[in-house]
Amino acid sequence: MHLTTRLIRSLRSLGRLYAGRLRHYAPNACAPYLKVSFLMMIRFIFLSLFMIAGTTMASNEIGAPEGVSAEDWEAYLKHKKDWEAMLQQRFESELKANPPLPPWEKFPEYEPSNIFWRMGTGEEYLIDYFGVYLKYASKDDIQAYKLKYPAPKIWENWYNEN
Repeated sequence: MHLTTRLIRSLRSLGRLYAGRLRHYAPNACAPYLKVSFLMMIRFIFLSLFMIAGTTMASNEIGAPEGVSAEDWEAYLKHKKDWEAMLQQRFESELKANPPLPPWEKFPEYEPSNIFWRMGTGEEYLIDYFGVYLKYASKDDIQAYKLKYPAPKIWENWYNEN
C-alpha cells in the first residue's frame, strides 16, 4: 500500500509538470487542478540542481566518476572553478553597482507561469543576471532591493521562494 501511494504521488507530480507545458500550448484543454505555478517549477529545478550539486561535491572529494578519465575530470573541475570566478567577476564589475531589474519590470508582458521563464531569453535573464545578483549580493543589499522593487500581487511569493 505504501509503495502504491508513493507511486501515485510521483505520477501525479509528473502529470502536473506536463500539465504546465500543456497549459502553455493548449490553455483551454488543461484542467485547473493540473496547472503548475512558476514557483513550483523553480522549486523543482533548484531541488534537482541541489541534488546534482551534492552528488558532484561528493564526487569531487572521492575522485572522477566511473567511466570518466582523470584528465577529463580535472578539465571539468577547472571549468567549474573558472565559471564560478566569471560569475563572481560579473557581479563585481556589472551587477553590484547596477543591480538588474526584477523580472516583472524587465519583461512585464510575461506572467510568472509563462514558459518564457523556463527557456530562452527569460531563463537566461533569471540565471545569468538576476540569479547571480541574488547569489552574491549581501543580505542588506537584497533587503534594500526588495524595498526598491516590491513584487506585484502575481509575483508576491517570488521573493520568498528565491
